[in-house]
Amino acid sequence: MNRDLVVSEIFGPTFQGEGSTLGRPAIFLRLGICNLACTWCDTKYTWDWKSYNPKEELHRLTFDDVYQQLWACNGSGARRLVVTGGEPMIQQAKLARFLPKIAQEWNWQLEIETAGTISPHPDLLSKTLHFNVSPKLDHSGNELSLRYKPEVLKRFNTLTECSFKFVVGGIEDFSEIDSIVRECLIDREKIWIMPEGRSPATIARTTELVADEVVLRGWNLTTRLQVLAFGDRRGH
Repeated sequence: MNRDLVVSEIFGPTFQGEGSTLGRPAIFLRLGICNLACTWCDTKYTWDWKSYNPKEELHRLTFDDVYQQLWACNGSGARRLVVTGGEPMIQQAKLARFLPKIAQEWNWQLEIETAGTISPHPDLLSKTLHFNVSPKLDHSGNELSLRYKPEVLKRFNTLTECSFKFVVGGIEDFSEIDSIVRECLIDREKIWIMPEGRSPATIARTTELVADEVVLRGWNLTTRLQVLAFGDRRGH
């Protein structure tokens, strides 16, 4: 197997802006390619080749090249790597060989952000790896058969180091989330609701709309801290 990854960008130090590890110092490895096409996606440069040029946006880098770039980003001592995309699980076989060095030799914490459509292979799993699973809802614009894989979500739910993040545009999305949670038997403490938005004003408005529904269900609420801090800019 080739020791390389299809990479969109590497950046940091910054912090995790969403979900269960919100606010923690982190470095990001954004991989290219995705199996979905969300209408509101803010990283279309990883997969939308009608709008972007893959020869400019994607880079095939060796493991050693990626290790060097990640280490160079560690100026502030951030010891958390967030692997995002695109859809990182498309490259999970390579990640299973790439990540152990970072966890074992560097002693960093690891996160993978995924849409939850590809089941994790046992070779990828470890006690230091947390999955941020974000099932896509109807408003994402993806066909149901592509975006919703109940058996995959059930598999992720069996993992201790896993959380589920649902992007919402309003209270009308909660009935769909309720159905997914019931069918997939998702543990309540693992559920995070995140307002969709690419501006602080939109995020604040949506947060106000959905907060009561989150409290009613006993779920967790997250914002998009990177947007509040840096705006809608790449590399943050």
